[in-house]
Amino acid sequence: MAAAFACGLLSFVAPSSACVNTFETQIAGCVASGNQACVVEEIAKLEAAYRKEPNLQHTNDLAVGRLLTGRHSEAISLLNEAEKRFPGQAMVAANLGTAYELSGNDAEALRWIREGVRRDPQEHEGTEWLHVEILEAKIALSRDPEWLKKNTVLGLNFGDAEVPVMPAMLPQNEKGEARTPAEIGRAISYQMYERTKFVPPPNAVIADLYAARGDLSYAMGRPTRYADSIGYPADNYDEALKYGAARQALVLQRKQTFEKTEAASWYDLARAPKVADVAARSQPVPRWNAAILPWILVLLSALAAAAFYVWRLRSPKKA
Repeated sequence: MAAAFACGLLSFVAPSSACVNTFETQIAGCVASGNQACVVEEIAKLEAAYRKEPNLQHTNDLAVGRLLTGRHSEAISLLNEAEKRFPGQAMVAANLGTAYELSGNDAEALRWIREGVRRDPQEHEGTEWLHVEILEAKIALSRDPEWLKKNTVLGLNFGDAEVPVMPAMLPQNEKGEARTPAEIGRAISYQMYERTKFVPPPNAVIADLYAARGDLSYAMGRPTRYADSIGYPADNYDEALKYGAARQALVLQRKQTFEKTEAASWYDLARAPKVADVAARSQPVPRWNAAILPWILVLLSALAAAAFYVWRLRSPKKA
């Protein structure tokens, strides 16, 4: 069974972006391209397949089709049907969470995204734990619009100084182990990649996540390996300010401090080519290549001469 991710395409029909799982349908591509004829044709195929055989694949994919075309209640109904008939599927739980979120029911969305993480922590490249944090923050903000002035989406406190301090405790994975700063940074990138394409500023949650990634990168220090890079701090702070960070003054202060004290010596691996790629391009040609080249040319010439001789022998002689 193959799962295809259609991340961010829901932004065409909703104010926020999310990820959905499908099996084989092309509906996501049709919606993304804005090809209405393609959408109509693909929906017709999904409906016909579901009527013929309402198995897990056809039920789930038709639900995604409904979701991508703005028919949220129908999508939820189909996904609840799939959950009842094919219980325990992480894909269904994740899609239900997304469907409820897009319908405006963040509480139910949170319940199902949590269930999806419980069933398969590796859903969406193992970043759905952050989707949980995002939903919790949205619910908290609905109760208290000032919530992000005293809290953060990730629950991390980098202090109030102009240089962020790495928290002693970082979010834990399903095994109870602390996630690395690089892992957290990648999760932020994955969850926000499509959201930021279609969600215009201001957005308090996105702003907070950008600020957190800037703080993580700054507090971790200059990366020595490309794999450890989680972005250039000043760039993240710029995005946080653009999206309306709740603590604008602190974010601006950290950006300015970084640019004054660190930027000149910071080797920005996020912008530079991978070290391995640079090394590969700069490798000298082995010395034996120059010595053996004449012999290779002699061999090729001999083979060519032999081939020509055989061809002449087999050619018909003229009278």
